[in-house]
Amino acid sequence: MTSFAGLVAVVPLLGLGIAAVTPATNALIADLVAARRLGTGMGVFGTILGTGSGFVTSFLIGKYHLIHLPADMFMVSNVPVELNPWNFVLVAVATIVLCMLASVYPALQAARLRPVEVIRYE
Repeated sequence: MTSFAGLVAVVPLLGLGIAAVTPATNALIADLVAARRLGTGMGVFGTILGTGSGFVTSFLIGKYHLIHLPADMFMVSNVPVELNPWNFVLVAVATIVLCMLASVYPALQAARLRPVEVIRYE
């Protein structure tokens, strides 16, 4: 595990092992994983980045007609784009909720770890 991904995976586990040795409850460790693993934080960041870039791209395609269609196959020459802000809001909210739910399982698994096992595989 000399790669960067291996380092990213091991460092939080060592922190959890040390936190588990101290008088930390399983709920505190689960909260620590949910916050420190950045499951929710990365999801929010990715959602903001993806929603923003999708909105800007859609706006530019609609305004400047960037996608041209062959006239002999279609009745329109450009792709029509209709931006509905509620679509972006609903997708962003659903994505954040899914990211929050996806961070629950690793947090519960980390709360069940025994401190000796975490530190042993350092």
